[in-house]
Amino acid sequence: MHAYDLVRLANCFAHGAPAHLRSGVVPHSASVHSYWLSSRFRHEDWSARLAAHRTAISRPGSSLRARLWHEILPVIQEVLLSEPLVRCLAYHGRSLEERGLDAEFSPLVHSVMNAHVEARHRCLHLIVFGAGIPSEMAAHLNLLRQRLEVFSDALLSRMDAPHHVDVYRFGPRQGPVLGWRPEQAIRCAEGMRSSSAMLVLWAEAQIAPLLDGRIVGRRYNRQIAESVLQMLSPACFDSVGIPISARFAGIRFRGPDRAPGFEGSTDSSPLDLIQPRPSSQTSHAAASRRWS
Repeated sequence: MHAYDLVRLANCFAHGAPAHLRSGVVPHSASVHSYWLSSRFRHEDWSARLAAHRTAISRPGSSLRARLWHEILPVIQEVLLSEPLVRCLAYHGRSLEERGLDAEFSPLVHSVMNAHVEARHRCLHLIVFGAGIPSEMAAHLNLLRQRLEVFSDALLSRMDAPHHVDVYRFGPRQGPVLGWRPEQAIRCAEGMRSSSAMLVLWAEAQIAPLLDGRIVGRRYNRQIAESVLQMLSPACFDSVGIPISARFAGIRFRGPDRAPGFEGSTDSSPLDLIQPRPSSQTSHAAASRRWS
């Protein structure tokens, strides 16, 4: 499973999380612990690879360094691609904690986020100070980082905001970003708030073309995706595992007469069709296939 699938999964989670938050439903502890454990193993794998690369590029030889940078590229790419999902989960955990709904989820997902920030800083340090990095690769990775930061902020803007959102978002960009004029860059996150489908299309156009097809943590990525899907109710997906729209979710959760207020409602009463623990393994299996 490529890490780009985690970008798409982050969009799915950000789309469904507000409904779970309003319902007072928290993720099942087994899925949360599975996510934390898989993320920990993945972080250890990243750390070992990045440390070995840092040692190897200190040796002389331009041809050797070029090969080493080619080998480490998918690792750095995977760290950057994994960030939107990590931040969305931590953001959701803070929201649950502030509403007094769960005290276990937030510490675990924030532990994952802290480890991920450490891995991100190691990658950025290598990009800036790493010996022998090709200038084209550095520019390429920097552009990927910028676009993923915009995507992450757009996802967070669609979720119910706690009081400390600045801890999770990167903030506005200055100057020309993503090849747009400055005024377009300033409006990009707001423009993508309205539709989950628009975010997917934007990612396909702006992020996917920059990616290397090699996969580093195939098994860890799949385990993390399965754990996150288990945190979402089967009611968030249709019969073939495709995420449903917020409008249709409102109809399924609350009935046609209450659907129009679904997206903006602050009603925290339980939604009838959302269960604290997934009740349909078939739906989750289909959803897992969707993201594999």
